[in-house]
Amino acid sequence: MNEDIKKIINNLKVSYHSGHGDKLDKDFYNPLLKNCILYKRETGDFTSNVIFEWGEALLNVIDKPEGECAVKIIAAPNLREEDKNLLIDVMKNKQDEKYIEKITDNIFHEAFNLSSGNAENEIKLKIFAYLIIKKILILKFGFPKHIPRPGVFHPKAGVFYFDESLKVGFSGGANETHGGYVGNIERIDVYRNINHEDLHLNDIEEKFDLGWDGKAPGYITKKLNKKILSEISSYAPKSKDELKKQIAKFNKENSKTLGESISEENKKKLESLIKTKMT
Repeated sequence: MNEDIKKIINNLKVSYHSGHGDKLDKDFYNPLLKNCILYKRETGDFTSNVIFEWGEALLNVIDKPEGECAVKIIAAPNLREEDKNLLIDVMKNKQDEKYIEKITDNIFHEAFNLSSGNAENEIKLKIFAYLIIKKILILKFGFPKHIPRPGVFHPKAGVFYFDESLKVGFSGGANETHGGYVGNIERIDVYRNINHEDLHLNDIEEKFDLGWDGKAPGYITKKLNKKILSEISSYAPKSKDELKKQIAKFNKENSKTLGESISEENKKKLESLIKTKMT
């Protein structure tokens, strides 16, 4: 285990609150995501716009060797009102759950439409698609079934995994978006096992694994179907070098580079990524 990450974990605060001067991205998420080998996450609303923002948020793992790190996320699909009502009927009457796939597919189709003719959205979609197709980001959607007319899947928690069985868990309100990391006032509580076992961390981990495996009593999880994965694949660069070339091409052809349209922290990551010698 790198002594630097041990030092980072040891120096973590018990909580981070952006209303009290903490920078959730710089102080917590970025150094942990950069050094972890696995990240498990439960989070809230997943919309077409989140696809573009996650392409930015996960730049920390994009330049790692393939297979070195995986990000597993259970999220809530953001539904239109008519979809919510039809989903209630599907869950209540135990009808063909293929309708659930149609609902989640629509989120991606909307993202595809939003990227058409928008160079910035298109390059961010390509980053997101690359993460999905290379299985760096593995996404499932959560659908509540615990009451007759349920709301949405909305827990906010996660666990970062490192070598030597070290873990850092957290719970709190921030999403993987610029708003969640920077724009909003958010609080997260932090748990780690570097000095002793932490029961809060164990609980977050256990509940995530049950949900991921489809064994949670109050909700089901659905992975992306083959059809939508094929459509996402059509947007994904075939290799990391190809992705770098497309980011560099975007920056050359646009007066506003991708780095200028995102946070300063991630601008530096992009510059480093693009300048890496291509094989």
